[in-house]
Amino acid sequence: MDFVVLDFETTGLRNEDQIIEIGYVWIQNGEIKAERSSLINPGGPISSRITQITGIDTEMVADAPEMHEVIEGFAKFLRGKMVVAHNASFDVRFLNNALRRANLDGVYEYVCTMRMFRGYKRELGIETPGAKLSDLTSYFGLHNDRAHRALEDAQVTGKAFMDMCAVLPWENWVTQKKRG
Repeated sequence: MDFVVLDFETTGLRNEDQIIEIGYVWIQNGEIKAERSSLINPGGPISSRITQITGIDTEMVADAPEMHEVIEGFAKFLRGKMVVAHNASFDVRFLNNALRRANLDGVYEYVCTMRMFRGYKRELGIETPGAKLSDLTSYFGLHNDRAHRALEDAQVTGKAFMDMCAVLPWENWVTQKKRG
């Protein structure tokens, strides 16, 4: 199975907010095949609050492509691959919003590593608190010096996902959403 571990940075948490960075790690047969990131111009200013969290400011995305310029190619790349993300409902919601605006089919099956990590800890009797990305990286001894940057977050999520797959079958953690 091919997996795309993805992460987005956005202008906020609401449906009308925009993606400002895409990062992904493509995993095929347990091997990392590719890693990519791209800044995305959201078509408006990025708030100082978001810049403080991500380090991404309006000037950095000024010459970046807008989502409508990349979403069709990204959708083609995702075809036939299982989407994996930490707190996946957030990233999949933003992905599906972008796909919907482009009149493209959404993503309705995905694996959430936050849910999977909770199950992993239950399965192994691990009593550490939390399931945030920082909890996951800490548990697996992964370093993320650039948290809240899409590629780095996708990289550590991908490594932890592969570690968890050595213990838990990923198929048991697929979330299926209704179409529409």
